[in-house]
Amino acid sequence: MEDEILHHAAQIAAPDPAALPPVEDNPAFRADYIQFLIDCVPNLSLAGLKIVADCANGASAAVAPELFRRLNGANSVILLNIAPTAATSTPTAAHSTPPPSRQKSSLAMPKSASPSTATPTAAC
Repeated sequence: MEDEILHHAAQIAAPDPAALPPVEDNPAFRADYIQFLIDCVPNLSLAGLKIVADCANGASAAVAPELFRRLNGANSVILLNIAPTAATSTPTAAHSTPPPSRQKSSLAMPKSASPSTATPTAAC
């Protein structure tokens, strides 16, 4: 099946990126998506957790700060690389280009926590 998909995909020319319409950010869609994510984990509590998440300046960087704020993680979450860029949001660049910065969100880990005791997490 995979070979069949790849065979057909190889016959289709990729669109010229310059010919595509610009992507418009819609705050209502973003808010709806954040609410959807919250609804997927009812009664989730971040109490007692120390989380460091690297969003790799990808698509999730646009929602992670607000999502964790809404999940009451403002005092227990550090988010790294939260500046989504076209260079790191494309499928090829996301896997081959290191993030251009180590920007942190305004969410912060409590002073009593140290990075060595933070709960390991996957990239956003």
